[in-house]
Amino acid sequence: ANAQCTGGPAAGTCLDGGVARPTVAPAIGDLVITEVMPNPSAVSDTTGEWFEVLVTRDVDLNGVGLDRAGDTSGPVIVSQPSCVRVTSGSRLVFAKSADGVMNGGLPPITATFSFSLIDGTVAVPGDVQLVMGTTILDSITWTSSTTGASHQSDPDFETVTDNDLVANRCTATVAYGAGDLGTPGLANTQCAALPPPGMCDDGGTIRPLIKPLPTQLVITELLANPANVVNFTDAQREWFEIQNTGVTAFDLNELELARTGANGNVIQSALCKSVEAGGFALFARSADPDVNAMLPTVDATFTFALVDTTGNIEVRDGATILDVITYPSVTSATAKQLDPDSATVIGNDTATNFCNATAPYGDASNTGTPRAANAQCP
Repeated sequence: ANAQCTGGPAAGTCLDGGVARPTVAPAIGDLVITEVMPNPSAVSDTTGEWFEVLVTRDVDLNGVGLDRAGDTSGPVIVSQPSCVRVTSGSRLVFAKSADGVMNGGLPPITATFSFSLIDGTVAVPGDVQLVMGTTILDSITWTSSTTGASHQSDPDFETVTDNDLVANRCTATVAYGAGDLGTPGLANTQCAALPPPGMCDDGGTIRPLIKPLPTQLVITELLANPANVVNFTDAQREWFEIQNTGVTAFDLNELELARTGANGNVIQSALCKSVEAGGFALFARSADPDVNAMLPTVDATFTFALVDTTGNIEVRDGATILDVITYPSVTSATAKQLDPDSATVIGNDTATNFCNATAPYGDASNTGTPRAANAQCP
């Protein structure tokens, strides 16, 4: 006959090596939310959302709740007989899925949750919190999200009070796993000290941004379907290009790169990212030449995918669309480039004004003229 099963450890205790002991419950300040991914791009939101917690004192997670203040459901409680011991200095990742393929290549996770991390708006902010009974251990909120990139606290401001301030957080820039941006389970990168909105640093002088004039910014080339190369993906090698067709320079700072009807990536930089008259700027999925097929200098990165059929790209200044193109289809390993004679915001509306690039660039796996003048179409 089987032995009689016994109950779990008594309330307030956990099993440490099979021996019951009192749990060491976290207090306010022991667990700090340092990073959150509300809107992944490489995988679905339903499996790819996550947040990170910095541990500042050795504690047990038993009884800790993962929750949102902005919903009506109760918290997801970390509950198991064994002590869930975490040590000071470690970074914990809580995710929608424990499957490394489904969650976008996250490191080993501490626990899963079932609620959604919403993108957040001013009217309906996103939020996440850690609770212990009725005590809120830490919480953060946000009013916007960048597709495919996490919000992360500056390493100098990783406390339960400092992480409340949006000014102490920034958008992640380092790729992980399947290609989204963030540092799950690792130290956050330093946030750049951004000048006030509408300003940038021009060689040590803070000046107002120079916005593109109407019709001055023209999308002139794109690579939506890079060559199939072992160990590389489209998510690392897609790009598109714009040209300044005006007679004066403009800045890229605070412009948004996007697909029609979707959130995109806002260009954030302390330094003025100026494009001279007649010059080109290059936007890519990765700025690393070892990954992006040896592109020339990348001016900004984006996280959304350039689809192969019935695709579109637009560049916005706030609610104003500066330029938008649509394309019916693309050819593998071949950029679509706009005939120089049609380099206007009207000329690039016509698909037949684009042709397939023929000149190889970088590692020669693809053709195109990124950040340079296009060849004349036949």
